[in-house]
Order: sequence, then C-alpha cells, then structure tokens
Amino acid sequence: MTRRFFTGAEEADLTLVWDSPVTLGGSNQVGSPNFGITDLVTWQPRTGRGMFCISSTERLRNKLLDNPNELYVGLAFRTPSALAQGFVLLFWTNVQEDYSQYMGLQLQADGSLTLNRSGTGIATCPAATMVVNTWYYVEAWLKPRNTSGRFVVKIDGVIPTNFDFTGDTTNGQEYINAYEFRGVATTTLASFDDIVVNDTSGSYNNSWPGMVRLLPIRPASAGNYATWNRGGVDMGDAAAQLRNGTFDFSTLDTPSSDNKHTFVPEKPDLPANAAIQNILLNSKARITSGSGFIAPMIRANGTDDIATKSALLSSWKFYQKAWPINPNTSGSWVEADIANLEIGISS
Repeated sequence: MTRRFFTGAEEADLTLVWDSPVTLGGSNQVGSPNFGITDLVTWQPRTGRGMFCISSTERLRNKLLDNPNELYVGLAFRTPSALAQGFVLLFWTNVQEDYSQYMGLQLQADGSLTLNRSGTGIATCPAATMVVNTWYYVEAWLKPRNTSGRFVVKIDGVIPTNFDFTGDTTNGQEYINAYEFRGVATTTLASFDDIVVNDTSGSYNNSWPGMVRLLPIRPASAGNYATWNRGGVDMGDAAAQLRNGTFDFSTLDTPSSDNKHTFVPEKPDLPANAAIQNILLNSKARITSGSGFIAPMIRANGTDDIATKSALLSSWKFYQKAWPINPNTSGSWVEADIANLEIGISS
C-alpha cells in the first residue's frame, strides 16, 4: 500500500478526505479566515491554493481499519502570534472507536515540543524549536510497542535533541487505529498543508516522506482519450468540466465500463533542485444509479497505467493513487517527463 493518504487541501470539501472533520467548533476551513477567531489567517498556503486552518477544539481524523503497526506522517505546520499549548499530531493506539490512548506531538508555550504518551511527556526538545509565523515541515515515525517501540520526529528534516524515543510507545495496543491533526490554541488558527501518510509495505513511499511539497495540477486540455460525456453545466470542453472539480455543477459521466478519458495537465512551476517523488492523482466520483467503478490513470509518453478499480458510492468521494515510478521508463520521474504526461480516469 505504501502511500496511504495525501492532501494539499485543494479539495475544498473536508468530508471527502477526512473521516471525522470538525468534531467541535466551526472554524475548520480551506484557505480563508474565520471571523470568530482572535487572530485571523493572513498568510498564504505553503503550496497550491488551499490549507486547513483549525483551532485546538477541532481535529481532522482518519481511521485505519486495518490497524497498521507502523506509520510515517509528514505535514506542513504554521501557527500565528501567540504560541499556546496544544497537539499538532496524534496517533491513537486503541481498538477501533476507542480514543483514550495515544502518542502525540505537543506544542508548548515556549516553542518547545513534547512527545506525549496519553498525557505523560516522555521527551522534550529545546525552547524556540518552533517560532511563530513560520512554515515548518514535520515528519513523525511511530512504531507502537509496549517495549522497544520508536517515536521519532523530524523538524525540517532534522531530528531535534531528545526526539528519538525508544521504549513504551503505545500505552494501549501495538497498532494504530487512527491519526489526527489539531490546532494548538482556542483563539487562533494553526494551518496545515502538504499532508502525506506512508506505511512500511512495498518498495516505494515506505519510510520518511522527506520535505514534501504537493504542487497541484489540473486538467488543462484534451488528451489521447475522450470517451466520457459532459454532464451538468456544459463548460465547452471536457477539461473545463473538471478544472474546478470541487463543485458539482459541471461533471463528466459514462454509462459504460472500461471507458478512459485523459487530459494534458497544467505544468507545475517546480522549485530549483526539486525531485519528483510521485505523480499523485485525486479522482472525485460517485454513482447515480446501479453500480460502477472508478480508477485514476496516467498516460506517460504514450504508456497507459491504470490503478486498481474501486467500487463507487452514491455519495461523492476521492479516489487516490500515487505513481512513484514513470511507467514508460520504469525509472524515477524527471521534470522533462511532465511534458508528455496525461492524467485521467477509467470506468
């Protein structure tokens, strides 16, 4: 499975990517300030057009029904003027639906961070490790064990002092039943962006994610396949139907199986010396009657690669796929590959 989850907050619909968004309060949003909060969000997302902005009374949670016994998580994090004590990341180590035991990364008022096991601090790094109004990329690795477990955190690629803990890292089960992100104060909104989750299976995306930047690319023009129909408001061409795909008024649909539709995407402006680790695809889809399937796909320099089909639901949902290797060259992606890339869907 390797890359389990990714989001750059571009979806503009929390319910499509999170199992439990906004469990308390109402200031959970994507890329806009909340006027009930003391300090408004005045900064831009780290990448793309969206970010998650939440207070400490809210959380974004995903359940893990297969109970993995090891996970790596990466996230961009920023907090405003007043640092206050609160959790940035929690791993729940209970049976399903029991959220009493956890391993957490907790921000303190002096800018230090604490590794916390169900209310007990087990390691603390120096003050001012995090300062206000600064984007940090945080990576965490949890191996929950009653003895000889590991809980390690990196800040901008470096493990701070004391942040490689070995010992009891569960206070519960030796697996993870959910992960969760929270804001760190009740009167200010912390921001999250560029979130990825890896497990340890497979040959790729099975360890530390690195300093991830999720650069969004949308359909720009017609690709090699054009077999789906324009539905809802007709925007004039198929790429336009999906370019603003966070809304439901313009869609593509097909009544048949194994129909493909691909697009030439926008070209991302890559930072200098950036490496392309994955081509990631989100497909938002549903079934209106009967049964059907969806599979994200790419076409790399004429070579098709189609993900495993997923059964559609009657409600909208995102279906994700990561491609760490170019299927045309069987090698790592390079920037020149983007010139011959198409992204799309198969029914």
